[in-house]
Amino acid sequence: MKIGYRSFVCAALVTFAGSAAFAAEAPPASGDMSLQDAQLVVEAARAKALEQHNLMNIAVVDAGGNLKAFVRMDGAFLGSIDIAIKKAKTARYFNMSSKEFGDLAQTGKPLYGIEVTNDGLVIFGGGELLKDKAGTIIGAIGVSGDSVENDMAVAKAGVAATTLPAAAKAALAKAAAGDVSLQQALKVVDAARAKAIVDGTLMNIAVVDAGGNLKAFVRMNGAFLGSIDIAERKARTARYFNMSTKALGELAQPGKPLFGIESTNGGLVIFGGGELLKDKAGNILGAVGVSGDSVENDMAVAKAGVTAL
Repeated sequence: MKIGYRSFVCAALVTFAGSAAFAAEAPPASGDMSLQDAQLVVEAARAKALEQHNLMNIAVVDAGGNLKAFVRMDGAFLGSIDIAIKKAKTARYFNMSSKEFGDLAQTGKPLYGIEVTNDGLVIFGGGELLKDKAGTIIGAIGVSGDSVENDMAVAKAGVAATTLPAAAKAALAKAAAGDVSLQQALKVVDAARAKAIVDGTLMNIAVVDAGGNLKAFVRMNGAFLGSIDIAERKARTARYFNMSTKALGELAQPGKPLFGIESTNGGLVIFGGGELLKDKAGNILGAVGVSGDSVENDMAVAKAGVTAL
């Protein structure tokens, strides 16, 4: 039986919208996107990608252009992580789709060469604005992983989710053996976020896979923007050295054998909040990084994520 896309989405958006955790989380700032809305957009886009048999990276930024939610579907190109995020930021920075923006940036057009500004913009399709029902801009979505046409279709499906009700979680693709699946990554994020809510903390939570590549991310409403990068780096640091960031940090103090290591690998984090993720057999699947409060609270939330597996 063939299921229509809208029916599939309505039956697929169970993810986080129905969880008790949402009721306890603080509302977003006026005119900004809630985490719930961002995750609904991501889930609707992912459902469209599954329908089209595409493997996509999907990023959502808020009204300030800051990363709010991200998923990389199992098997999606690693190089498209950055592209998806930049597509979303490009759309928000200039309040138009990345395709429309790109049309103005071609040779001989008024914005030719603008893609080298703002730490790199993307001037082809796959970035779309997100608006509420009143037409107010609340953020943007960026999608990358397939043809430009398919990226655009998936991004537009995410846009449509702003008018769809929350219902069920989409079926999740199985991951390759020895890597964290998207389903597992989302469980880690949800468990960590639930702990943060219990503790009364506002956290950025990042999960990377066995290769150290971003797999899932959420920024709780009101969490520090500067902690987006820290959370991601904590997760990568833990995976790069197969130990918690706290353990690595103890080896990196003055007089210790790894003093100064934090300046390598594009910047590491050597204080607590990054933890390894392992399966029941002890195989490393990836890592989780948490940032937004005291180091002790960051560690507690990260460890709660670990217990989800």
